[in-house]
Amino acid sequence: MYGDGVMKQLDENLSQLLKRPDLADQEAQDNTVPIEAETSRAPQPDIVTSDQLLRTVVENAPIILFTLDHAGIFTMCEGQGLQVLGLHSGELVGTSFFDFHKDTPNILNKFLHVLDGNATTSVNRFGDLYFTTLYLPLLDSNGSVSGVIGIASNITERVKAEQTFEVSERKVRTMIEQATDLILILQASGVFTYASPSHQRVIGYAPEDLIGKNVFDFIHPDDKKRVHIAWAGAFEAADETAENIVTIECRLRHANGSWITIEAIARNCLDDPDIQGFIINAHDVSERFVVQEQLRYQLLHDNLTDLPNRTLLLDILDRFIEDGAKTKKEFALIVLDLNGFRDINDTFGYAEGDRLLSDAACRLRQAISDSSTIARLGGDEFAIMLPTESAEMLTERLTALSTILEEPFIIEGHALHIDANMGISLYPTHGDDPTTLLRRADVAMFAAKRSHRPFVYYESGHDQDTAQRLELISGLRHAVLANEFMLYYQPKAQTSTGIIHSVEALIRWQHPARGLIFPDSFIPLAEQTGFITALTLWAVERAMKQYKDWQAKGIELEIAVNLSMWDLHDVSFPAKVAALFERYDVPTYRIRMEVTESSAMADPGLTISVLKRLTALGISCSIDDFGTGYSSLTYITRLPIDELKIDRTFIQHIIDTPADEAIVRSTITMAHSLGLHVVAEGVEDASTLELLDRLGCDIAQGYYLSRPLPPEDFVRWLQVKERSFAAC
Repeated sequence: MYGDGVMKQLDENLSQLLKRPDLADQEAQDNTVPIEAETSRAPQPDIVTSDQLLRTVVENAPIILFTLDHAGIFTMCEGQGLQVLGLHSGELVGTSFFDFHKDTPNILNKFLHVLDGNATTSVNRFGDLYFTTLYLPLLDSNGSVSGVIGIASNITERVKAEQTFEVSERKVRTMIEQATDLILILQASGVFTYASPSHQRVIGYAPEDLIGKNVFDFIHPDDKKRVHIAWAGAFEAADETAENIVTIECRLRHANGSWITIEAIARNCLDDPDIQGFIINAHDVSERFVVQEQLRYQLLHDNLTDLPNRTLLLDILDRFIEDGAKTKKEFALIVLDLNGFRDINDTFGYAEGDRLLSDAACRLRQAISDSSTIARLGGDEFAIMLPTESAEMLTERLTALSTILEEPFIIEGHALHIDANMGISLYPTHGDDPTTLLRRADVAMFAAKRSHRPFVYYESGHDQDTAQRLELISGLRHAVLANEFMLYYQPKAQTSTGIIHSVEALIRWQHPARGLIFPDSFIPLAEQTGFITALTLWAVERAMKQYKDWQAKGIELEIAVNLSMWDLHDVSFPAKVAALFERYDVPTYRIRMEVTESSAMADPGLTISVLKRLTALGISCSIDDFGTGYSSLTYITRLPIDELKIDRTFIQHIIDTPADEAIVRSTITMAHSLGLHVVAEGVEDASTLELLDRLGCDIAQGYYLSRPLPPEDFVRWLQVKERSFAAC
């Protein structure tokens, strides 16, 4: 099949090839080796011992073995490698080597180079396939070059693997250069040895300007201690199953002087000979940090007033207590509650109520110093922490807080008066932890409400009051079902004749454990819990039943029932009263409704509206406790009332206090000019009654006539009174 000369030459050159496998791996370049040098290195070993063995190798080896003559014509072409090119054994014989490699540059130069007696290699591409070819001179029997021997090997997989590696490496380099994250390598001391191009975009420094500088020079002073601790932790030896990685968040100085917040992951590569430091990937989280701070602020502040909320207040108190333990500084904690705020919500809506709270918060801010803290606890409750340099200064601040709320709040054109009650606890006198101080200030605030005082300091006895208060609240609703409430009746008489004119119904609670409880102890609780209107309607219904009972006994008296300011905010209250009149068939003029001046003036417009609806039913209405509020004469003239009751504080000392006498005289004159009857409360002796008669007062009420009495006792008292009149 092959000529003897060719086979002999192949034998010799193949032996050289098998001895020099490194030639097959050389790059495609003019890398020539003189054939003389090859033949002179060592005697050729006897590798191929027979013609048949050589043929077997050529036909089955995954290579292409070919020979060319001086003109470049294939004289032989064999090997399994032809199959991947779609060729068959011997198919190229007689064709031109240059036609086969027509798209391969410098292939002629390599061919001529081999004909000059040199060996060379090249890498050639055929479509998606790559071959490395070793070219050797083909010597004749005289040792002259008669052609070329080629041995080609398929290296497609190796080339693609190398290309993939090159692409991956290029991608990694590109990603590092284009990344928005900071990628840096630091020595153990923190000195930059590498900085990615992203440093220019993120922190404004060119990478080359950072090399040799220490990263700690760029870290915010407040963060350095925390970073140093984490940095030290990164030096600890990692265990066998984990990498030594540290995560830290800190602020870096930008080239323009601002600060950005980064989140960094540092990997300990001190033992890596190529790194010998820490590889750090850092991400700019400034926007996330801002969002987190905003969320944290919202969680710790009241959305409406922007004041600290209860959670932040407790944290502030904790820090002040910690500082106070060292510096011995004292402070006062005040819980302030606005009175009548629920009326605003019910009457004008929550939007106007929110506006009033915002206005109140602004006023409170004006009344406290920069060293003080004000927080909103919720609803209409505020907390204020004040330094207590002296008792006198604290009293001045408390007075200022009360005064600043006295100016009317303007809601939809209405001037509304909102006062407040304050409870005060002192650190460390009343407690040395935030929760205790806040609870005791709250207890003192409720004590202030009960005593109608602007502010009250905490006392240990208030805790017992609080327990009793909770007990009363839980028992209110049960008391109605258990028939524990009752009405007492106090007579009102004409000052000139002493004839009993009417009675006022006064509620009492016959508590099974605590005995008789007066309204001052439970009416505020009923108002706070929203139970007051139900209690008022119970009183109205009981008064109607009592009227019917007395009527059956021949007693015809007008009965007055007290209203709460919360009743004025129940739009259904007049209709419910009308339903009771219809049920019990009581003349409407026999039931009178009394509302205190302060309740009426909390919202004059609403008071006028509700009282008009009541008087439209035929019910008579009175203003009670006149002189204790801040009523305007304009509103008094507009109120649908026919009676004005002067508060007992002006009556009790009228005999020996000229100022009180002058006030009562002018009040009677004013009321009569408006067509109103005048009732004097708190008449306790004959001299007072006689003076009131001279001043023109119409009706008297007080202990001089009688204390409030249960229905049966009142009937007996009335019968005695009537017999005394009959005797006269």
